[in-house]
Amino acid sequence: MSKVIVRISGTTREINKQTIFSVLEVIRKRIIQDQSAKKIRASGASSQSLQIEEIRNGGQLIGSDYFQQQITGRKPGKFPPIKPILQWIDSKGLSLNKITKNGLAYVIAKKIAEKGTDIYRKKRPGLAVNEIVKQALPSLKDQLIKAGKIEIKTAIAKALGKQQAQNLQTG
Repeated sequence: MSKVIVRISGTTREINKQTIFSVLEVIRKRIIQDQSAKKIRASGASSQSLQIEEIRNGGQLIGSDYFQQQITGRKPGKFPPIKPILQWIDSKGLSLNKITKNGLAYVIAKKIAEKGTDIYRKKRPGLAVNEIVKQALPSLKDQLIKAGKIEIKTAIAKALGKQQAQNLQTG
């Protein structure tokens, strides 16, 4: 399943949608950089899941449901699913000396169920998606203003061009 990471909407103009898509691409790349910098990347599956899609009035960045754990961590409570932990063990290439892979996955799951993840417990930072979006917003604003100015100039030029053509025909 997919989760909406960032949604930017409010326009039906094609030039504005292109601007939104370019800013979403910047955000996508910065999220992947943040994953690498914070070593929240094992197989790369979550970063590969990041996709930009068009919505009626803009665009959105979607990714795997797992992003929520990378942002806020997982709180204690129920046992997490074992299968993703087994995949994580494989991706990390952990060497298993005195324990089986299933045994290690169980120990990890038990710790998460009892204490939550390190990101949840603030022992390590999660993805800074809100900060990444805040940093991208001034650029979005500037690009939308620039696109609006171009659109207005084009409309004025077309209108003047029609008026000048009419003046030539009547003159």
